[in-house]
Amino acid sequence: MTKIVCKICGAEEDSSHFIPETKRSIEFNEMCFTCLHWAEQGLLDASERGEHGWAVIGGNHYVLCPHTDAQIFRGYGGHKFKIRFFDGYETICDNLWCQGTIPEGHWRDLMPDNAEFMFEKDNNIIVHLAKVDSKLSSLAKPCPNFTPKEE
Repeated sequence: MTKIVCKICGAEEDSSHFIPETKRSIEFNEMCFTCLHWAEQGLLDASERGEHGWAVIGGNHYVLCPHTDAQIFRGYGGHKFKIRFFDGYETICDNLWCQGTIPEGHWRDLMPDNAEFMFEKDNNIIVHLAKVDSKLSSLAKPCPNFTPKEE
């Protein structure tokens, strides 16, 4: 059993339960699995995903992947999401992937919200978070004067 104390959050982690690559990374970086995950997400956001290739909405981290014709391999089953970034940029994504809820404290300070979900009545775009994950449904912020209909 190889235990480390995370240099970020102070949690104890037994790295012997992980595959060799993850075990080495936990031990080398002296981070628990959770902190290692968020460090990797932050690095990918900064280096590979681009300014509007990721979003933090309501404390949840999302990656906006390019469209693919293979619907079975699209995030959230290919449902369309309209996202407005706080810098004014808007996009529609049909290949959205969630990396999870960013832990409060250190990681939320480093990765604050930078976008919001939108509803748009005219284009019939409905956010499907309520059907996919009821915990996330409260994150969707509709445009003014629009109430989504149950399908």
